[in-house]
Amino acid sequence: MKTIGFLLFFSVVIFSPGSLFPEDYFAVGVVGEAAGRRMVFQQYREGTWKEEAFTPGGRFEVNSAPAVAVGPDGEVGVVWAARKDGEAPKIYFSRRGEGAWTEPLRVTGDDSDWEMTPAIAFDGSGLPIVAWSGERNETSRIYIARWKGRGFSAPEAVSPPGLSPVIHPALSALPGGKLVLAWQGWDGRYYRLYQSFFNGRSWSEAGPLPGRDDVDQVLPSLSASGPQGWECFWQEGGQLLRSGGRKGSWEGPARRLAGEEATFPSTGGLPPVGWVISGDGEGNSRTRRTESFFLPDGPLPEAPPGAKAAGGGLGNRVYIGYGDSITYGTNGPPMGKCYIPILEADL
Repeated sequence: MKTIGFLLFFSVVIFSPGSLFPEDYFAVGVVGEAAGRRMVFQQYREGTWKEEAFTPGGRFEVNSAPAVAVGPDGEVGVVWAARKDGEAPKIYFSRRGEGAWTEPLRVTGDDSDWEMTPAIAFDGSGLPIVAWSGERNETSRIYIARWKGRGFSAPEAVSPPGLSPVIHPALSALPGGKLVLAWQGWDGRYYRLYQSFFNGRSWSEAGPLPGRDDVDQVLPSLSASGPQGWECFWQEGGQLLRSGGRKGSWEGPARRLAGEEATFPSTGGLPPVGWVISGDGEGNSRTRRTESFFLPDGPLPEAPPGAKAAGGGLGNRVYIGYGDSITYGTNGPPMGKCYIPILEADL
């Protein structure tokens, strides 16, 4: 498909060595436009953002969709989608240690996939695990890869092949090598949140999160909660919802939250699109997408009488093909494909 533009995404990570409300803040994002576009890494100290060059981003023509995680030892890892020489975008990884960033490392070795919207988590041993959406032959799937000494393992597909497109994975590592993965998947009428649980040996069958099936569910985030539990936040009909689980099973029903509800000292100054994470200095962290802090108070307004939204239901937002992206309102995956068949069905 023809590429005509890109969306810019930001990510923010907050790390707290030894306190609930952190003293150190870190940010990574893509700033600028056209030829001036670049990735930056910032640290917040005494009310001022101190910027350092994110040198790995300078190796590419276009950088987008960065995601950030903090390991149990405080090490920061970044994954992002990037492209150069007109190639399809790929997922790259860099870690910050001793004050310097490592050279960008390709997460995969396959040149045929179109890779986008990565997520990252560190396991209890401090090893990174990466999830992303990859498209091949007009079908997208959610993949993961684990660190294996000098690089990442071969990609492992988690989402089923019959569910496409799939985008925006969220990933959380639990004790004992367990993982929780959630993502957006198109069911033919709406975007639903799907999930799978890795018990240390195999992935559970992917299925939708408990809840409504007549409204779009988008932009999930995941955090560990307790020894074997997790919590998931997402947007649904202009509202922020939370659910969670423990020992491989999801709880229900989902609970509506106010956009600002979280154990963060302040949400002022966060980028409107990205991630925020808080750590306690002992390997525990809480993460949210920053979009969830800027939701309107209450559900989206009802559509006028006789209006038909995409998917045929009132109040559902229209999907717009924007450059390389499916756009949900103003939020779409950078470097995602423009899925024209979805649009033809409803516009």
